[in-house]
This record gives sequence, structure tokens and C-alpha cells, in this order.
Amino acid sequence: MTTHDIETTNPPKNNRRSPLPGTFWVANTMEIFERLAWYGFYSLSTLYITAPVIEGGLGFTSEQRGVIQGLVPFILYLLPVLTGALADRYGYKRTLFLAYTIMVPAYLLLGQIKSYEGFLLAFLLLAAGAATFKPVVVGTVARTTDKTNSSIGFGIFYMMVNIGGFVGPMVAGYVRGWSWNYVFLASSIWIACNFIWLLLFYKEPTTEAASEQKRTLKKVLNDIVEVLGNGRFFLTVSIIISVIAPLTQAGLNPARDFGPRLVAYILGWGEVAIPGPRGGFFTVYILSPVVGAIVGAGAYLGLVRRYLPEEMIEAGQGNEKPRPRQTWSGSR
Repeated sequence: MTTHDIETTNPPKNNRRSPLPGTFWVANTMEIFERLAWYGFYSLSTLYITAPVIEGGLGFTSEQRGVIQGLVPFILYLLPVLTGALADRYGYKRTLFLAYTIMVPAYLLLGQIKSYEGFLLAFLLLAAGAATFKPVVVGTVARTTDKTNSSIGFGIFYMMVNIGGFVGPMVAGYVRGWSWNYVFLASSIWIACNFIWLLLFYKEPTTEAASEQKRTLKKVLNDIVEVLGNGRFFLTVSIIISVIAPLTQAGLNPARDFGPRLVAYILGWGEVAIPGPRGGFFTVYILSPVVGAIVGAGAYLGLVRRYLPEEMIEAGQGNEKPRPRQTWSGSR
């Protein structure tokens, strides 16, 4: 038995594109609503954190804001390794339910807590919920597509991400005119709506949770360690991220961050939306990675590739004979 359930599409023999099943569209719907909530709040978070108390903000310093917005992305990118493995073991539907149960009160708490320590803990709680959601929704898309429709499937998925990233800040900016409380309430409501799609329409795409021979929790954790590889290397990278992230706000993903920031800037938030010296955000986070990628590719082609063995180059280009794909059979 494979990890796909009966709703997962099987590649047709005539190379025609398989239809996308219902659970695929449910996952994309939940992604839109989750992004509406996240980007709606996150696009205004800098303003809320640093705005004076008399204006409804928290009045924190720029250093405190940097620590908060640096630690949160660290959790978002680290924790999915654990939550994704646990979701495979205990089921996607249960994991999504847990994620929404965490995020709904977390958004509400962010609007009620005024102390620095309390707000940081509430934000980390929200990050934990989002990190629980992230690998499951991506995994659902992967399990409900095949080689004939995976490209268009993930294209649709990331289009939904962009829709949520575009609409969320606009809605949040509008309700912000009423009160800051409505920003957090709106985000909480967006997440609460996902309970509807999850409980009524989502079908479990995994099989391990229902298998008679499930992996033990110890086995799951061992698999995580195996994926992460060398423990000292992982610890070193974690320390570097922990040191750098508070200083840079972990702003390393322009595909994710720039759209909401641009919308917030157009809506009038100015340097709060795109901080730093004039043109700094564009040059550091967008232009520099593009230029660096071009320079790095040129250096590889001119200085490295010519000295590599031909078999290594062919393997890197996908010309190596494919290995049989292993799937979960319940016998591990």
C-alpha cells in the first residue's frame, strides 16, 4: 500500500494530465485563508509593535521588534521538520486540527497582551501553529498530484499564496482604521473558517496513521535526526541563524515578504512597511540575491564544472539511471 489514498490521482498511460482531486482544492482553500490571516497581521506587525501606546501600539523599541521578528521566522523554518514527520505518523487531518486550535487563540492573544515578554510568547505560539500547518498543506498538495499534474498543481498552490499575501494586508489595513483589535480578530476568523473546510471536506491523504504497523515515536524522531544529518552541523547553523536573525529580521525570502510589504507601502505605511535607507530593502533582499546567484553560477561554470568528472555532471543533470522509488508499506 502506498502513501496515497483513493482520491490521489494515478498517472494515466496515455500521458494525459490527471484531474486534480477534491482534497487538493480543499488544501488550497485552507492555504488562502491561512495566508489572509498571517499576511494581514504580519504586514502591520512592525507598525503595531513600535507605535506609541497612545496610538494603540505597544511602544516597543526597534531592538525589541528586531528580536521578535527574528525569532519567529526561525521557528517557522525549523519546526516543520518535526511537525511534518509527526503529521506523517499521526495523520494530516489531526495535525491540521491541532494547528488551527493553536493559531485561533494565538491571534487573539497578540491583540490583548501588552508586555514584551507576553507578546513574544504569544507570537512564538502563533509561529508554532503556523509551522505545524505549513508542512501538512504542502504535503497534501504533493500527495494529491502526480507527475502529469504536479507542475500545474504547485503553480496553483503558490498562486493561492500570492492571493492571500495580496488581499490579507488590504483587509487588515482597512479594519485597522476601526481599531487594532479588528486586525487580530480578522486573522483569528480567517483561521477559524478553516475548521469548516477541514471537518466537512478534507479527506486524509496518508495511510500510516491507519496502518497496523505504525512507526513508534522514537522511530519518527530517529528519522528526523537522519534527515537533519550531522548534529554538529545542524547546531552550528541554528546558532548562526539565532545570532543573525534578530539583526536582519530574517528577511531572506523576498518572494514571501516583498508583496505584502509593497501593498502596505502603497496603503500609506511608508518606511514602516519597507524599512531602512532608501532602496535598501530592494538592494539587500531582492537585487543582491539575484546578482549573487548569477555570479555564483558563472563562477561554477567557469571555475568548477570543467574540473568535475563527466559522470558527476551527468548525474547532476538528471541523466543518471533513476532508482526505484520507495514508498511506505507499513512494514518498517
